[in-house]
Amino acid sequence: FQFVNVPQALSAPGQYYLNRSTMKLYFWPANPSFSELAINTCSDPMFNLEGVANVHFNGLTLQGGLTSAIYADVSSSVTVNDCVVNGCSGQPLWFSGCSACGIVNSIITNCGGSAISLDGGSLSMASGHVISNCRILNFSRLARMWPAIQLYGGGTIVTHNLIQDGPFDAITMSGPNYQITNNSINNVDFEVSDAGAIYADREPLSRGLTVKNNLFQNVTLTFAPNNQTSPGVAQVYLDDMQPGATVEGNIFEGGGVGVEVGGGRDNTVKYNVFLGNALGILLDARGTSWAHSYCTFGGSWDYLDSVQYELLKVPAYVRIFPLASDFLTNNPYFPVRFNSSDNVYVGSTFISYQDNTGPSNTICLNNVILSSGTLQSALAAMPSGYTMPTLAQVGPQH
Repeated sequence: FQFVNVPQALSAPGQYYLNRSTMKLYFWPANPSFSELAINTCSDPMFNLEGVANVHFNGLTLQGGLTSAIYADVSSSVTVNDCVVNGCSGQPLWFSGCSACGIVNSIITNCGGSAISLDGGSLSMASGHVISNCRILNFSRLARMWPAIQLYGGGTIVTHNLIQDGPFDAITMSGPNYQITNNSINNVDFEVSDAGAIYADREPLSRGLTVKNNLFQNVTLTFAPNNQTSPGVAQVYLDDMQPGATVEGNIFEGGGVGVEVGGGRDNTVKYNVFLGNALGILLDARGTSWAHSYCTFGGSWDYLDSVQYELLKVPAYVRIFPLASDFLTNNPYFPVRFNSSDNVYVGSTFISYQDNTGPSNTICLNNVILSSGTLQSALAAMPSGYTMPTLAQVGPQH
């Protein structure tokens, strides 16, 4: 629960109360030496675009506002380059139903909700969206359960960004074929549980996620959840039988669980380094246990029903994702073909198997387990066949 703008609660530095009838603001500064107070009053997006094409924002500073700095609807080739977007109470950059848009070389900071929301693309056509070389800092300051980046549709590329300091997930997605590469993600998900810095959830048709060559640091809770909540977060979370993802060449450092695979099939976790994580990989087969009634035919997740419809009505689906051809006939409730090979784990527990999963019914080969070590020694122990990027090649490149 969150209470905002309650006069009786004005009792500590950093709190405020706005009397909207008299338009008086009562504010207790967090720092008594502050020199400037900014109050957002713009209730509409600064730039409201609809049905446009080839609009480019270059070198601007957009600051303040109660909603978005830029809102684009059903538009194409809208780019934000070398801009600073600061202090928007809502979603600073919100693109809905768009294509071929780019947010590059920019800084988005101190936003009330998600820094970037991009919608566009489908199974048959990639969105063409790119988020690259951006710094996203201090997100979700008001709406505490909004991710830094929300992706809808399919096919967006998110590469070489820094995402840092937010209470919720770094990137969430809905749709197929996302490419999340070479990003640095630090100090997120510290106020939530049962979540993940990179989070994909319960979409059996949304295959093709690639999470590659990213650096994850300090993805961990800073509070003790109640006994009704799963007490932990993952750095990559494939929740509720999410299938068809590849998690490759990442460094997972200083968190609870590195990769959590919640029962989905055709997922691969390989050539990663886990350092300082309580657990490297958590794998379960929840479709065979507590989640069975939800994911079976007629269940509330609409899981197997949607797969059956797609396989029967959309022949292109199997051409794009051949492994989906046996979805309904080859143990549909089990994480079939799960592969956790060629990783390096420093610690005591590399993988935790649940719900009768194990080495006999998954692929788990050629992993290196070290009881202790540094990042350098872990990288040196990486099995042959893959070249990890240097730390300088991860995150923004300017």
